[in-house]
Amino acid sequence: MSETAEIPLTKRKKRVLYLKKSEQNASIFTMVKGIMDPIPTLVDSGSSKNFIDTNFALTHNLKLERLVNPRTVIAIDGQELPNKIKHKTKLEVKVEGWTFDINFFVMDLGDTNMILGLDWLQEADPDIDWKPLEIFWKKKPLTAKGAKEIPLIPEEFQEYTDVFSEELFKKKLPEHQPYDCQINFREDATLPEPAKIYPLSPIENCSIKENIDQELADGKIRPSKSEIASPCFFVKKKDRSLRLVIDYRKINEITIPDQFPMPLQVELVDQVKKAKIYSKLDLRWGFNNIRIQEGDEWKTAFRTAYGIFEYLVMPFGLKNAPACLQRMMNNLFAHLLGVTVVVYMDNILIFSEKEEEHAEHVRQVLKILKDNNLYAKLSKCKFFVKRVVFLGLVITPEGISMEEEKIKAIMECISKNGVYPTVPTWYHVALHKSP
Repeated sequence: MSETAEIPLTKRKKRVLYLKKSEQNASIFTMVKGIMDPIPTLVDSGSSKNFIDTNFALTHNLKLERLVNPRTVIAIDGQELPNKIKHKTKLEVKVEGWTFDINFFVMDLGDTNMILGLDWLQEADPDIDWKPLEIFWKKKPLTAKGAKEIPLIPEEFQEYTDVFSEELFKKKLPEHQPYDCQINFREDATLPEPAKIYPLSPIENCSIKENIDQELADGKIRPSKSEIASPCFFVKKKDRSLRLVIDYRKINEITIPDQFPMPLQVELVDQVKKAKIYSKLDLRWGFNNIRIQEGDEWKTAFRTAYGIFEYLVMPFGLKNAPACLQRMMNNLFAHLLGVTVVVYMDNILIFSEKEEEHAEHVRQVLKILKDNNLYAKLSKCKFFVKRVVFLGLVITPEGISMEEEKIKAIMECISKNGVYPTVPTWYHVALHKSP
């Protein structure tokens, strides 16, 4: 089809196919590389192309490509939609366990995030039962070469699917608990001067506005009149997206340290040396699962061009945040620590000496998370594996070693300088054990 061709887009529900029926909605769930959570997606045999919502694409910082010639959209009733399509994007999408490289046209879809149309149906070539409008995978569809596997929730843990939901995570704030984050200043402390706003690029200014709007909507922050608001800036994450960072250095200088002990990584790793199988869970927004103690919220305030805001949940960057999170995790998993579980802040490693017992050990952890309204990031989880990376070390039943990338970096440093770089003791141990 040429760039000027028209794209019919159905509006009739009877033309829509669903891969799986749901009591809550009629969408399937897909996984997109670079996006943490399952995405409700409409499968529409009446749409000749694949579409993605404009707001959804912008919110997730998807790379958009401008079309040389904007394209017209014709609805099933023959009416031309008012806005032409000006952008497209290519995404790696996982559907029912199969991975596809899919081109999407970007347009406003209202409440729908993505539409998989006839283009995708022809490529996937599934078997379709037209009466109940269901699709069955009776043969392997085309897949992206070298596609990274996006984890799926094993059948054994389907009763705990809520634990991996971003939507539920955002629905309400965590309750106040005995392990709320206290920010106690030294008696002789002088409050820092009001911070100046750090200069931001146009893209960063747009991102900070989106970040503030989202966190206000989620209830994580609120407007503040604090006199000690800290400055903020952005850092780039591995996926090139921006992470907002509050510069709490002045606040941390006058904060009394929390003396709760952090576990030694070398001891944690040593506890799993007899295990034969592992699963790993990563707590979603670990620090945000703890409330700021009532009355201390003003101490977390940060200043932006859009106003001053303060946190109701514990943000990244506070001096005592790691100790607060570790205290909570130790309390929740006290009876399992060192037996079937090791925990380092938001990293949970479940281990078993007998493979037949492992599913039950994982269920115990998932139940604790569910009972305490805690959620895991599915994209960072591993289930029933014989090799797992935990705290930067590769753990297998055969032993412990460093990740090859880290070994390579250290060896290059030794080659150039003739000395070891400064690395933790457990890295030295693993390095000498590595082949």
